Amino acid sequence: MLEGDDGTSATDNAKALPSLQNRGVISVVLGDYHWGALTSDGDFFTWGWFSHGALGLGDPFKRPPGPGGFADEHARAQMNRNWYADSVVPVTEPTKVEFGGGKFVIAATAAGWHTGALVINLGVRHASRCEE
Repeated sequence: MLEGDDGTSATDNAKALPSLQNRGVISVVLGDYHWGALTSDGDFFTWGWFSHGALGLGDPFKRPPGPGGFADEHARAQMNRNWYADSVVPVTEPTKVEFGGGKFVIAATAAGWHTGALVINLGVRHASRCEE
């Protein structure tokens, strides 16, 4: 997948996102300050600015350091000291949104500060039994 910004012109080369290369990205969605990529395997990755859950990754203060959260404990502590109700946390690495085992994302959308996904359960369904 390739990315540009408001300074990218028609003659500039777009920036490749290494973590999304060879993942089978079939759709990209754009919000105000966040992005999402849907893959042919039914995975959904988000990145951009976390604000009130827009990325679907959960609270970065409750995630372990790494993708979808803070780079390390020092970065978490520094942001915690400067945290305001309207602050946002940058998530620069596309991170897989976890919906639980056996789930497949078939569509995604983003707008404003929101992201949505249509997710189906691929788990085995047990037929209900009728008692006579």
